[in-house]
Amino acid sequence: MRYRGNWPPLIDEALLARIQAEQAARRYNRRLPDTAHRLSSVAYCIKCGGPMYTCIQKTGSGKPYPVLRCMRHLPSTNLAERKAYAYIRATITALAERQVDIEQLLGETVDRSAEVVAAVQVQENIIAKANTDRRRIDNAYTDGLMDADGYRYQVGRLKQRIAAATDEIARLNDVLAEQGQQEQRRARIEEAITAGLDRLDDPDPTRANIWLRTHLRLWTDNQQVVSIEWL
Repeated sequence: MRYRGNWPPLIDEALLARIQAEQAARRYNRRLPDTAHRLSSVAYCIKCGGPMYTCIQKTGSGKPYPVLRCMRHLPSTNLAERKAYAYIRATITALAERQVDIEQLLGETVDRSAEVVAAVQVQENIIAKANTDRRRIDNAYTDGLMDADGYRYQVGRLKQRIAAATDEIARLNDVLAEQGQQEQRRARIEEAITAGLDRLDDPDPTRANIWLRTHLRLWTDNQQVVSIEWL
């Protein structure tokens, strides 16, 4: 069970999400860092949500060819690796030629950071005032200027105010984290436009795999690509 702390985070929510995604991917492939296959933990099965693995099949003449496969259910999900490559290549090319609007991929991209930071400050001021009021009420009670029932009522009211402000700060921080994730996604898409095809064709499959699985996710159904998700 996770609880939000009241101390400054060591990493932001966007980086945490990427770390957790990487940990989840590595559970399926312990040797992912040195994989010989470019699309390991890049292609995902639309039916179960899990990453597909690469296996080698042979044609009737005995020529080997790689296939992406998910065997977590029956019938299994299969996709020829060449189809996945072709889809990724076509998507990156369309982006580079501006046939696809990046803003549509990102959704709402209005920078609300200043507005949200100001709203956080308002809630922090509410908490500071409530703590000041609590000290004043404590003094009034210890000085005999307030009875026990009145004291409990006032303390309960202040606790509710602090709890509500704390919850609102958590929500606002989530908005800030989402804003940061959008900017990181934009940067990765821009990188794909300028260097994506070179990365895809990198002669080092491990290096190519690292770039691909940290920039995109290929969602597949049987013998077809459904979509690309930019991370």
